[in-house]
Amino acid sequence: MNEKASFATPVLSVLVVVHNVENFLSECLRSLHKQTYEQAEFIIVDDGSTDASSDICDKFSQLDSRFKVFHTDNFGTLLARKRAIQEAQGEFSIFLDGDDFLPHPRVIECEVELIRSLRTDIVRFDIDVQGSKQQRNSFLNFRKEFYGTVYSPFNIVSTFFSETSLGWVLWDKIYRTNLLKKTLPFIKKKFLVCATDAYQLFLTCFFASTFASVKTESLYIYRIYPPLCKRLSSTGGGVSSGFETFTKFLNHSKQIEICDWIEEFLVAEDQLSNYSDAVASLKKKLIKDTIWRFSLLSEEDSPQGFAELLKSKNFSSYFEELYRVYRKNPFQLSDKIYGCFPVSKPKAIDSKRTIGIFYHKYMGGGVQRVISLQIPEFLAQGHSVYLFTEEISENEYFLPDGVKRVLLPRTYSQGRFDILIKKLEEFGINTFIYHASSYNLFLFDLIIVKSLGVDFIATRHELTTQLLSRGQAWSAEIINYPHIYRLCDAFIVLNQMEYHFYTSFGIPVFYVPNPVKKTKFSFSNNLSQKQNIIWVGRLENIQKNYKDALEIFKCIVQENNDVIAYIIGGGEHKEDEFYVKDFIEKNKLNNKLIYVGFTLDVESFYKKADVMLITSTYETFPMNLLEAKSFGIPLVVYDMPYLSMLQDRRGVLSVNRHDKNTAVKKITEILANPELKCRLREETKQSYQDFISSIKDHIFYYDKIFNYLDSRKSSSIKQNLIFKNRLLFWDTAISFYLEGIKNNPRGERVVIKEVITQATKPSGFDQIKIDRYDNVRKVVLRFFPYGTLRYRIARATAKRLYRLVLSRRK
Repeated sequence: MNEKASFATPVLSVLVVVHNVENFLSECLRSLHKQTYEQAEFIIVDDGSTDASSDICDKFSQLDSRFKVFHTDNFGTLLARKRAIQEAQGEFSIFLDGDDFLPHPRVIECEVELIRSLRTDIVRFDIDVQGSKQQRNSFLNFRKEFYGTVYSPFNIVSTFFSETSLGWVLWDKIYRTNLLKKTLPFIKKKFLVCATDAYQLFLTCFFASTFASVKTESLYIYRIYPPLCKRLSSTGGGVSSGFETFTKFLNHSKQIEICDWIEEFLVAEDQLSNYSDAVASLKKKLIKDTIWRFSLLSEEDSPQGFAELLKSKNFSSYFEELYRVYRKNPFQLSDKIYGCFPVSKPKAIDSKRTIGIFYHKYMGGGVQRVISLQIPEFLAQGHSVYLFTEEISENEYFLPDGVKRVLLPRTYSQGRFDILIKKLEEFGINTFIYHASSYNLFLFDLIIVKSLGVDFIATRHELTTQLLSRGQAWSAEIINYPHIYRLCDAFIVLNQMEYHFYTSFGIPVFYVPNPVKKTKFSFSNNLSQKQNIIWVGRLENIQKNYKDALEIFKCIVQENNDVIAYIIGGGEHKEDEFYVKDFIEKNKLNNKLIYVGFTLDVESFYKKADVMLITSTYETFPMNLLEAKSFGIPLVVYDMPYLSMLQDRRGVLSVNRHDKNTAVKKITEILANPELKCRLREETKQSYQDFISSIKDHIFYYDKIFNYLDSRKSSSIKQNLIFKNRLLFWDTAISFYLEGIKNNPRGERVVIKEVITQATKPSGFDQIKIDRYDNVRKVVLRFFPYGTLRYRIARATAKRLYRLVLSRRK
């Protein structure tokens, strides 16, 4: 029969919320219409649908008197379900989503018998999932298999919301309707479409006394439409979840609010302390789900999505999850958040800034030396300075009065996020200078700083192109670094080669020589004394090559009793110091080869040095080289022709890298030839003076950067496409370099020069091609949205066609 009988008091109410699911709704409602159990009512709440869903609902209400349809404005799933509960008259109730359906005509009959026989407040039954195998397994892992009976509200809540809880969907259970109605006064009048199940189930379990989960036949079909997403989120996600657009993400990100609502409810009931663990576990899962949804956003939508996370009072929790997800691939995250930070407004008064400076520690190598010279210059200009480090050690560089220290934990799990945020706000810091551009926490610290609207300036002390010598794996880093560096408000490099490289990506790059401590020349020409040779640097053997220095000094001091060699500098690792000491001991070089270690009094060694050895494979702006020149010390240096302070070759004898025998000969020649030594000293003196006169004071360069930051417009201009085209260019160029240099070792400079010339001077025709590509890409993405299965299939097809075209050209 087509029309079912209507009963004054139905036994079971089926509560269905409908919103724009016209493609699935007919099957859903038809599965209700076919139910043989007549003492039922079907409460259909049409939540402001704009497609054909409303008409479909009305059609079934005319077909079957058990259907009761209510059309409302779009108030969201939470309030639509609340309305359905208010209208329910049955002794028992079940929920049915508008894109799911019941598997056979006797489902309701089975459910009524089930809850009556068990005499519990809530009964969970078995369901089936339509979707790919991966999606089915993912959802069933979220729902979790469990059979048994649970007593007391606390235990029931814990069953669903503890760390290893069951899934909290509403629709796989049968409820006593009076239990659902108890929750109505506490349901917030808020628009919410995501995590409504968790919120309502928590309230329902709080009022329940018994819960049973039993083995049954499948009584519900949950539909996961296969192309919609790669995998399910930690909170489920079916057809209605759909593709993650910014609008959907905006609604989904509000799910975290239910934790506040639940806490407010528990406080009113004086039960917060009893249920705090369950709420914390729920919050953790919602945070995880939100970040997963963020990962699904397209390249165009993700900056807006991240901006919403920045606004949230739960940003610290989101940040922890972002770090967990992206810490092994921060470059992927940097692409997703590019353009999300607004340009900060200048906060300085009378052009004076409050500056934070970060490096791991304040003793030891050249970076720390730079900071120790930089701080007084900032103070002299009236700026305030705060020093952030991860450790406080003995023998640190001098820190002027009034400069406060902040000790940061090395990990976010130890509270790094909270301390950094607190101190930035407490001290009113508006400019943050970061001296560790290759640090694995660089991007995440940048996010924290910029989330407060603080200008972020990074200084790269490393030589980027040196990574080419380490092969393909390291060369990939050259392409990856710019993804992060373009997020900086200003990016500082220490030589012109680095400047041209990063400028080619459109990054706001500034060439800033390290601060120079101008020293009066002080050296002795007393040739009757023993002669001294020194090596100054960090004990590190990839860049600094201290082991080469030891071998070179060993050969010299063993052949010449009138020479004493000094190794000056500490190591990052104790084993390096042990190596030096053991080397001296094994070769019986005590009193001839002396390990000084780190010292603040390095100037006393400069003053008495006859020759200085530098064995670095690469440098950007070596402070030890500049300081040695300031003391007029003749230099024997591994060849680094790109360094501006070495290009005049005055006072310097260069040898090929790792050519220890030639280095021994050069040093011995200087020591044995007083005239050569004096000539090299004079050349070094003149070279130093010429170099110093060619650069400005350190603060001059920073004033230019500060003026640039203050003059920026308040809106951010996104040039993502141009950036990615330049990345593609560099990727191709580096691959060409790695292959070509094998057969033409002398061609390195030619290749790099050609790459820089092309990258920094794109032709007008190239720009036209970029613009055309941009327009075509926008059209294509309308039909093949980024991140979808259609997009991946189209991309794979395009790659195959491209290879075919290339093969035909050949």
